[in-house]
Amino acid sequence: MFSAVMIAVVLLFGLFAGATVAGRVVVEHSVNDLSNRVLVAQQSAAALLRAYVDQETGQRGFLLTGDPAFLQPYTTGLDRAARQQIRLRRALAGDAQSMTALDAVSAAADDWETTAARPEIAARTAGPVPGDQMESFALVGKGLFDTLRDRAAALTTRTNALAAHQIQRVHSAQRFADIATYISAGLLLAIVAAAFLALPGILARPVARLLEQVRTVSEGDYAVEIERAGPVEIATIADAVNHMRNNLLASIDARLAAERALALRDEQSRMAAELHDRTIGRVFGLGLSLASLTSRHPRLASGLEPLIAETDTVIAELRKSIFDLKNTVD
Repeated sequence: MFSAVMIAVVLLFGLFAGATVAGRVVVEHSVNDLSNRVLVAQQSAAALLRAYVDQETGQRGFLLTGDPAFLQPYTTGLDRAARQQIRLRRALAGDAQSMTALDAVSAAADDWETTAARPEIAARTAGPVPGDQMESFALVGKGLFDTLRDRAAALTTRTNALAAHQIQRVHSAQRFADIATYISAGLLLAIVAAAFLALPGILARPVARLLEQVRTVSEGDYAVEIERAGPVEIATIADAVNHMRNNLLASIDARLAAERALALRDEQSRMAAELHDRTIGRVFGLGLSLASLTSRHPRLASGLEPLIAETDTVIAELRKSIFDLKNTVD
């Protein structure tokens, strides 16, 4: 059960650690996109509107005064607007709504340029402009530039919204990564705490079992086999004790066999001595008695001779048995 819980916790830790890494990657990508694309578009949209305002200011100033110096803001504004258009198209590529707003700005700028700015500049360059024509120019130019200003403002609003959305995305990704980091850290602490609390018990059980089995063997129960369960060190000790136990069993078996062999030799020696000292002596004495009886009573000789011969045969067989017993003992 404990192992299953620990595996689950470790898997959760790996999951949230991976989520932390993924969140950090999203944050990095979002920040890069914010810095390299969205903020560039936001800054370029604002710069584009300023360039158009500079153009309109220079055009109106030249129309009123006829002083060529007023055309400098108009000329530089044209160049800046062209550069910002390029930057915006590069930065907003892939965003259909933003590209539509940028196209609307470009169309309004072209209308203002071709319908108001250039004709008015050309007319004022040719000479003073009558009052009624000046008023007409002002009304037409104002209407067209107001449209341009509104569309440029809409583009700026769009880029501001993109920037705000990207910043929110960065904050969300950062918050997600932080939460995943906190959870991962908590799970790591839980794993360390659980390991710190559980490892002593996990290690103590195999050690206690090993000590109990070793104690049993030391008390003489050599049939008990030491279990190899637990860490490698416990298994190594168990193997060493089992080897010692097997050596003791083999030594005991050899000693018992030697004691049985010695006892058998002692018994054989005792039997040989007893046969030699008592049985053969008695049988030999019996043979001598029969021989004496035969010499004293010749008439009985024919009946006693077979008994005397059998007695000699028994003595020979006993001597052979005693000889075999002595050879076996030796």
